[in-house]
Amino acid sequence: MIKYMVTVSCKEGSIIYDCDCKTERGAFGFGKRLANEAFYGEECEIKVELEEDYNKRMEKNKTLAQRIEEQEIITRKELYRG
Repeated sequence: MIKYMVTVSCKEGSIIYDCDCKTERGAFGFGKRLANEAFYGEECEIKVELEEDYNKRMEKNKTLAQRIEEQEIITRKELYRG
């Protein structure tokens, strides 16, 4: 099984869900079912990405403040364990 990140976007909002599927087509079908349950009757956009690609994109889009905050959290954990 391959991990995919399925993003269902609509004008009401969006849902990001991770799923284990054999194929990208299966993940897209999961996204269609998710869109039907969450946004019944609305026009939605479904985006399917591999989890690794999604994580790389999210890491790239982080702001400098978020990166500094993550480093501070890691440092505090190390000091707490120390």
